[in-house]
Amino acid sequence: MHREFKVDRDRFLLLSLALAAQHCAPTSNAPAAAPPADPQEESRSAIEIPATVDSTEQPSAEPEEPVDDQMTVANGCDNEVGTVNCGFVDSRYAGPACEGFGGSCSGLTHAYKPRVAEAIANCYAAAGRRACDIRVRNSCIRESLSAACPDPTQEPVCQATMQRCADRGITPRYSQNECVAALSALQKKERDWAAGAMGPTSEGCKLAFAVY
Repeated sequence: MHREFKVDRDRFLLLSLALAAQHCAPTSNAPAAAPPADPQEESRSAIEIPATVDSTEQPSAEPEEPVDDQMTVANGCDNEVGTVNCGFVDSRYAGPACEGFGGSCSGLTHAYKPRVAEAIANCYAAAGRRACDIRVRNSCIRESLSAACPDPTQEPVCQATMQRCADRGITPRYSQNECVAALSALQKKERDWAAGAMGPTSEGCKLAFAVY
């Protein structure tokens, strides 16, 4: 017996295409997507925990710079201790021949350490009106340099200065002790000047100190 089947052509094509697409689809080996992260967990992982600080560890202190012009030697001699008394300056020190003497006396500590400035002022007072003569003041100052507490840090400065004089064939007109005393007596600015002025210069190698 022959039976005839009626086929819906359009429907057949659609089914065939669907089966072919399913058969050719590539198999994915990718791992399954991770579930969404817990918002609280993300917040915790974003927090940085600082390293433990040792409370006993102290920051290193910066070294203190040496204070200039504060030389006190072991025997108690202190160049920073002294009082300049210019009360002796009166009307006798007036006039062109003694003009500015009062300022020369009161300004001694600008050039000299207080200990030496006091000794110079006392010498002026003892000289009386003769101190108006700059040659007398020069003598007073040179004599008063011996009152300075010797600063050992000035020894190599004097040695180098005297060696430069010797290299030039010039004999210094001062001893190393006198050089150290002069530099120890002076304030920093004048001290720096005096160290260079002790030679060798066009005037040779002579002791340098401030005279006003």
